[in-house]
Amino acid sequence: MTESPHPLLPAATPVLRLGAELLQVGGVDGRPGLRVSPAGADLAALLRRLDGRCSQRAVRSDAVAGGLPAEVVDDLLDGLRAAGLLHDLAAADLLATDPGPAAAARAAAELPAAVPGAAAGGRWRARRQSAVVVEGANRVGTPLAAVLAASGVGRVHVRDRGPTRAGDAVVGGATAADEGRPRGLVAADAVRRASPLTDLRPLPDGQPPDLVVLCRPWAAVDPLSAAWQRAGTPHLVATVREETGVVGPLVVPGETSCLRCAEAWRRDDDPAWPR
Repeated sequence: MTESPHPLLPAATPVLRLGAELLQVGGVDGRPGLRVSPAGADLAALLRRLDGRCSQRAVRSDAVAGGLPAEVVDDLLDGLRAAGLLHDLAAADLLATDPGPAAAARAAAELPAAVPGAAAGGRWRARRQSAVVVEGANRVGTPLAAVLAASGVGRVHVRDRGPTRAGDAVVGGATAADEGRPRGLVAADAVRRASPLTDLRPLPDGQPPDLVVLCRPWAAVDPLSAAWQRAGTPHLVATVREETGVVGPLVVPGETSCLRCAEAWRRDDDPAWPR
């Protein structure tokens, strides 16, 4: 917890009025909940103010000024935390939700999600600190890069030196007006539209990405794939060949089989496969 946490009760958390002086927070679909009594209109208003924008000090001060005893406020916040319903945000979390409606919608659904056993918001912060390289700014790679950025991945770098073709235009990716422009620049524009704060720069030498997504049609025989395998970097195939979508395998070097293994299996099944 920070020195002055910003308490957030996610907007999707049910707040149910069970009686004139009884409120239930959460507690549906098998999830933890908390029943609060006595709970009049002033306490219900306090719950609505827990939007992560104000520090706990400010929330407490405002509630006390509105007539709630300080110990009631403290007990409520402690109870919500103990039930796992309240999440403490940091300034960096708030900054990440500022640029546009996509980030705000993402934050409402995902910001409080935490890895079990980790601090609240751990999953969000880990995602914001992660880096993904997308190989291929085509009809799959460009919108995928934008989705990764919109989901909170802090650094998304798209690699492709080819020109954009009319057939590359797709919702969330390249537009018809992008025809002829470098694919890498078009992908960068799509990412900026989805999440203006996402870092688009290549990673520094010696710093591996957390994941590489291989979006070129024949990623398994692409020399770049072998390079990621040798570097020990996890990589995932996500592409389209003709009308077939291909997702996987996800290769974790040293733990799973590699793309070369997959090609070997297909060759054994069909000797003409390499052709």
